[in-house]
Amino acid sequence: MTIFKTTFLILILFASTTFAQKAYDVEYYNGKMKNLNIRFSLANGYISACEVKITNPKTKLFSTFHAEFGAENPDFKMKFLPTVKNKMNNIYLILYGIKDGYEVLPKEIHGIYYKNLKAYKIILFKR
Repeated sequence: MTIFKTTFLILILFASTTFAQKAYDVEYYNGKMKNLNIRFSLANGYISACEVKITNPKTKLFSTFHAEFGAENPDFKMKFLPTVKNKMNNIYLILYGIKDGYEVLPKEIHGIYYKNLKAYKIILFKR
């Protein structure tokens, strides 16, 4: 009888994790900057899951950036910091018009990429 109860409990726990639904949708935006590819994952409804990935197409090396704060700012700006800290370079991104939830997703998102005190404008387009 104990084996039956244990097996039943394991099946219930496994089934509950299987049917969990995510509460947000992910939309992808792409852009280019200085021969680098930029991909922004906009988690509509859960802003802290947003991610920026910058890839060098020649070397296939990439950097991943996550939001500094996981909440919507009153001015709708969001700062993204690299997941791996690089002490030689002061690198970060700021994207404008980022909200926690959109009824209609923007067709493009503007931002600025900062590296070693130089600023580069970027435009990301919805796929």
